[in-house]
Amino acid sequence: MCLLEKAWAKLHGCYSLIESGRAENVFNHLTNAATQIVGHKNDKLVREEFWYSLINASEMSFPMTCGTPNI
Repeated sequence: MCLLEKAWAKLHGCYSLIESGRAENVFNHLTNAATQIVGHKNDKLVREEFWYSLINASEMSFPMTCGTPNI
């Protein structure tokens, strides 16, 4: 992820111009690969689906990253 962040910053001129960017935009723009956001909530069923999605993506060797919203 650090290399992608560096490449993204280089593409846009500097790190300050990519502040609060979203990782799926970086993946899509630099690799032209499809991306997906997988969210979770405090609902038990939603958490189980979330973990299933992560395990499935890991088994298929998909690159993954995580983030938190700016508060």
